[in-house]
Amino acid sequence: MNILLYNKLSDTTFHSIIQPLIKSKFVNHIYIVRDDDNVIKSDKITILSITNKNSKSKLRHIKKLFKGIALCRKHKIDVVMGVLLYPHGYLARLSSFFTSLPLIHITIAGHREFWVFGKLTEKINLLFFRNIKAITVTGEKSRNYLIHNKFKPERVFILPNVIDFEPYYFKSDIKKEYDVVSISRLDKNKNLSLLLRAIAAIKERTLIKALIAGVGDESDNLKQEAKMLGIEEQIHFTGWVEEVEKNDIYNKASIFVLCSKGEGFPLSLLEAMSCGCVSVVSNVGDISDVIAPGKNGFIFNDTENELELAQIIEFLINNPLEISNISHNAQEVKNNLSIDNVSKIWDTILSNINK
Repeated sequence: MNILLYNKLSDTTFHSIIQPLIKSKFVNHIYIVRDDDNVIKSDKITILSITNKNSKSKLRHIKKLFKGIALCRKHKIDVVMGVLLYPHGYLARLSSFFTSLPLIHITIAGHREFWVFGKLTEKINLLFFRNIKAITVTGEKSRNYLIHNKFKPERVFILPNVIDFEPYYFKSDIKKEYDVVSISRLDKNKNLSLLLRAIAAIKERTLIKALIAGVGDESDNLKQEAKMLGIEEQIHFTGWVEEVEKNDIYNKASIFVLCSKGEGFPLSLLEAMSCGCVSVVSNVGDISDVIAPGKNGFIFNDTENELELAQIIEFLINNPLEISNISHNAQEVKNNLSIDNVSKIWDTILSNINK
């Protein structure tokens, strides 16, 4: 099958989607329409960078649409795919409509892709994508959401996010310099303020050192909040970190914390687990598909009240044996979520399209 794929993703997320797809026995070639080139190398891939990645003009998306429709005819495309609803899911949907080709939408941000901009847009999104040939989700919660909203169950496939685990592994020779690590964008949704308040809540009983890596609009606000809470000496903000630095950063801490108010299936969680971090994560998106509470990590429910998160962190720091046991279990994620296993799911999806 020849595939036309619309997307605009970071290199890490792009690779996590494309690598299992390339391995499917049904894929002949993938033509990718995106704003910029990507370093991935494969005889099965042609990347069609048709706009300047730094351009902010919305007109570039119209150019992508017409280019994609032309490519469908030129390369005898069999199926159109889009990743994330805005705008590339819609570009794929329109390309599918004008060419009468089957569409597969790849949902990677959980069911919040549909409702994040309010009830009206949720209704439009659900209506626009309800009868497409197939839609993938990252876990059971998102699948149930779509089925509840009248998507046909046989067209909704669970396709977990997956990473190349080779660069991420437990290193016993690295000294634990921090209790807690977080690697993410520093924005409102990632909700790192909750972590700061949790650390402050127990600072009189338990002294915690945390490393927060990443950049974003909330960077200055978080630093100011840490100072206001009296914990600035306990928090190390590193700023941007390169991919090659991540393994060592995860291994410098015992606990990985993700406080997001909304997620699909975050790749940072898989990275941290692979490095043996005990993950303490908010109960959003499809996270519960990979975390078994108390066995390979912990899940907290309240993303507004820091006390639940603080209680889990304090319990772990006071119980190093618990950290050791859970750390060992967390590393099993490598066996459960492999690129080969996800590729077999693609075989199932594409075989249905082929029929």
